[in-house]
Amino acid sequence: KALAKRAHELGEPGLALRLKPWLTDTRPVMNPGSHAGRQPIRMCDLAVWTLLRLGIRFQPAPQWLARCEDATLRAAAQS
Repeated sequence: KALAKRAHELGEPGLALRLKPWLTDTRPVMNPGSHAGRQPIRMCDLAVWTLLRLGIRFQPAPQWLARCEDATLRAAAQS
């Protein structure tokens, strides 16, 4: 899959591949700030953002670190 290939290209195959289990982890890990209505960033959201920063591409993809929609989480898991 694309994730394994890109992880190998990065020279850090373990790093990207170890993020995969985080994609189903919905524990809150970060407060996005004091903006009204903002929900906490979850472990799965952080995993999606980290995969994007490593160069793993999928659609739909967030433009910034934010709470992800289910479609984004599924796309990241299938990459």
